[in-house]
Amino acid sequence: MCFVFTSTAVQSAILGSACSTAFRLRSLSAWNTFGVIMGHRSILSRFNSLLPEIEMVSDRLLPEYMFGNLFKVVLPSRNAWLSNEVTTQLNDSIVFFTDGSRLETKTGFGVFSPSYDLRYSGSLGRYSTVLQAELTALTWCVIEALSRNTTNKNVVFCTDSKSVLNTLKNPLIVSKLVKDCIKFLNRLCSENSVTVMWVPPPHTVT
Repeated sequence: MCFVFTSTAVQSAILGSACSTAFRLRSLSAWNTFGVIMGHRSILSRFNSLLPEIEMVSDRLLPEYMFGNLFKVVLPSRNAWLSNEVTTQLNDSIVFFTDGSRLETKTGFGVFSPSYDLRYSGSLGRYSTVLQAELTALTWCVIEALSRNTTNKNVVFCTDSKSVLNTLKNPLIVSKLVKDCIKFLNRLCSENSVTVMWVPPPHTVT
């Protein structure tokens, strides 16, 4: 058996690989954009008209480690929720419920706080993942708590995404969104006790 490769096919494969590499380097701020853009540095501009998404901001981050977070990540059992054991513990807390979802080509998030009688939902377009939507919802709530000058409180953020909890527990950070979320959570911890808690779906976010 033999394979025949045309020059056009080989060239397309090389250009695609080069473009992918250039995009990855630029998203990690490792692509030189200074001076005259020419030679191999012009590879991205050659694809702009065909793939305008190339110019979009990336969530990628050069890997870094973050240790010593001040907030707690808790995964109660489903039975603990059903028996109202967890609900009773939340009675004296500032509570937020968060959710992220994707329907066909659209991604969005919703938040609800019975403590502040607050509901909010937002659209993230077609390119965000469900995990990014969940993290955006959580970050939005943390910023909301900070904006209200919340102090000396037990603040609990409830999410049905175990992926979010596992991401927050992982010291290896490769996402700008994750880094920002952790940064704001730790800031809120400076004057509060903060917990990110799993809640079994479906919960009260609508």
